[in-house]
Amino acid sequence: MKMLAASPHLVSPQRQNFTIGETYMGPRVAGGGLVSYITHTDALHSKELLSFTRGSRQFQVQQSGNVVAGMQSAVAAVNAPVVSSNGLVFDTLFLQDGSTALTAFDGHATRVLLRSGDFVEGQMITNIQFGCHPRNVDGFNRLAFTAEFLKAAGGDPNDPNNVVTELVVGIPM
Repeated sequence: MKMLAASPHLVSPQRQNFTIGETYMGPRVAGGGLVSYITHTDALHSKELLSFTRGSRQFQVQQSGNVVAGMQSAVAAVNAPVVSSNGLVFDTLFLQDGSTALTAFDGHATRVLLRSGDFVEGQMITNIQFGCHPRNVDGFNRLAFTAEFLKAAGGDPNDPNNVVTELVVGIPM
């Protein structure tokens, strides 16, 4: 057994061999010893780590303040990751401008799959709700999650009559 993260209330802050912080939502585990988890290093910052037990390799996937390629706004927070059986890590990023983005990380690069403002079946997405369950992705990387859409793209996103929550099922290309 190997410790990956621990509360600063339980261990000395001088420990350098694992992440010090609070892990509120359960880590996600996949085959081959792959573990992904979010640790809140303080009240305003969090980081997501991807750990391979074979060879004890560890990668930082996202961290508060990062800017993902192709995005204008910095990461404010990261939702619980979903790890597919083939090792892709899917995340919902909450950005500082209030938008969200669904991303995939392959161990080398992060790719944005969907973001606030994109259109799905003619409706504009405003909020992606992904990562609440470790089975949001199957072995073929097919996704299932809920999202909020505007009924009228130019309409008021704060008008409850203009917002609808729908199930999204998709296959990344």
